[in-house]
Amino acid sequence: MKLKKVVVLTIADIKNILTGGSSKTWRLDPTPGANAIIVGTENNPAQYFGGGPLDPSCQTDDTYTFNNTNVIYNANGATFNGGNIAPNYNCGADRSFNVAYTYGANTSGFAGLATIQLPQAPPVTFIGTTDVPTENMYRIIEITPTRLVLRAGNGTGTVFQFKFIPL
Repeated sequence: MKLKKVVVLTIADIKNILTGGSSKTWRLDPTPGANAIIVGTENNPAQYFGGGPLDPSCQTDDTYTFNNTNVIYNANGATFNGGNIAPNYNCGADRSFNVAYTYGANTSGFAGLATIQLPQAPPVTFIGTTDVPTENMYRIIEITPTRLVLRAGNGTGTVFQFKFIPL
């Protein structure tokens, strides 16, 4: 039996890990078999799409930098379009942005340690894919200094779950 130490994190502790204290850059996990993007329901986040490899020409180089007030998405020339932008499920125009986000406790009644709320509806701003739910809310499901799992959606409809690693 392997024991694992459990540490209780405060909302401030979680944000400190997210931002590295001032600024931290994350990217979708490109490791083969990581299934960095899955789509489904709250009870089965992989129900509709169980994941697959990221597109090396427009997903593996994307970065998301979180500081204490803003998230900076750098597409590095191209963004992978979801089902809401033509050409669907292909590389498209660079949709990089730098916007303020709202951070706080998760009060949704569904899984999550904390929430990140982006302004505007997708695809203007988004994390992970352009076709995330329109409420543009992301729940931090898991966070360590080397792993971040976000779940887009408020829990009542389709959810998108993303696995990130630090750059």
